[in-house]
Formats: sequence, C-alpha cells, structure tokens
Amino acid sequence: MRRYILLVLCISFLLDSRAALAALPSAAIDSEPVVNAETVKNQDVGQTAAEDNKGSAAKKDKDENIFKKMNKADEADKKRFVLIAKDSRFFYYLDRKSARWIFEPNSSRKIMDVWIQLVDANKASAPADKYSNISADQSYLLDHYYIRPQLRQMQFLCELEVVGQPSNNVTQNVYSVKNWEDIIPGSIEETIFNAVVNTKESLVKIDTQSNSMDIQARDFLDRVLNIGL
Repeated sequence: MRRYILLVLCISFLLDSRAALAALPSAAIDSEPVVNAETVKNQDVGQTAAEDNKGSAAKKDKDENIFKKMNKADEADKKRFVLIAKDSRFFYYLDRKSARWIFEPNSSRKIMDVWIQLVDANKASAPADKYSNISADQSYLLDHYYIRPQLRQMQFLCELEVVGQPSNNVTQNVYSVKNWEDIIPGSIEETIFNAVVNTKESLVKIDTQSNSMDIQARDFLDRVLNIGL
C-alpha cells in the first residue's frame, strides 16, 4: 500500500511540474510590451515633423541674415555721400567710398584722390541730415580731384553733370605735374580743399613702406625737370 501511495504522489508531482513548465512560455510572451504599428507610424511622423521644423528654422535664420546684410549695404549706399561743406551756391558732399590716399604719379608723395558731389543750393532744400539725398530727376555735378594737402594745391581731373545715375564713359584729364593749381582764396576750390583736408584722417590709407629709390628719382625728374616717366 505504501508503495502504491508513493507511486501516486510521484506521478502527481511529475504532472504538476510539466504543467508548470508548459505555462512558462505563455507567461513570458504575455509580459512583453505590445508594439502597435500605428504607434510606430506616429513616432516616425513626429520625428519627421521635428526635422522639418528644424530645417525651416535654419532656412529662416539664413534668410534673415541675408536680408540684414542687404539692408546694411543699402543703408551704407544711401550714406555714401557725406556733407562736408555748404555755401550760397552749393552743398558739397564727399564720396567716402572712393576717397583715398594714393601716391602721386611718378612720385613718393602722398596725395588725396576724391570725388565731390555738388548740389545746387538754389534748386535743393537744405539737407535734413549730413548725407546726400538726391532724387532720380534732380541734377548735380560730380567733380574728380587730386589734392596736395601740404602744398595747398589741387588738380582738376573731370566734371560730370549727372541726372540719376552717372555713366562710366567719362574722359578725364591726364595727370600732369604742370596741372597743379594753387588754391585761390574765396574760390569753390578753396571750400572743397578745406573741407576735404578736414576729413583726411578717415580716408583709406596707403602703404608708405613701398617707397623706393626709383620712385624718388622719378619724383625729382618730374618736379625739377618737368619730365614725366
């Protein structure tokens, strides 16, 4: 009888163990998170939208930077001609974009190369600020000069009468050491000379280290013998 009872208990234990082992895979599967296809799709859409927004923001920043640069360039162009003097005849504006120091041709002397805008004071209202504001249908003069500040001399190169935008086909006088003129007191040239010299510190500089003996020799021949090389 004991043997029979032990046999029954062993068989029962074995059956319970097999049942428990058979139940394990189901439990494991049931414990794993269920991934829904719709959830994955929504995540992909959200990531794509975020990337698109980031790209749009970067493009917007780039466009804004371009617009800022364009506005600065436009503002600088409007302030190109700065008022340096005025009298009963003209308002005198210096073109600060082209005004510069250069070496006098065939010489080591530094001179000023400037363009001056002359606006008829009788045809224009007094400027509200220090910058030129010429309308498209308003005429003005545009003069080109070389200036020797220390010797108080100017050399006239050309004069344009401009309406709107100047053309680039002007014929200028050829530089000559004989064309330097002393400043006449009370003249328009004196007004221009004094005004330009007052702005000389703001002009574009030149490299003074480029002087050489051959330049100095040409300077001597040009000044003393009036021989242009």
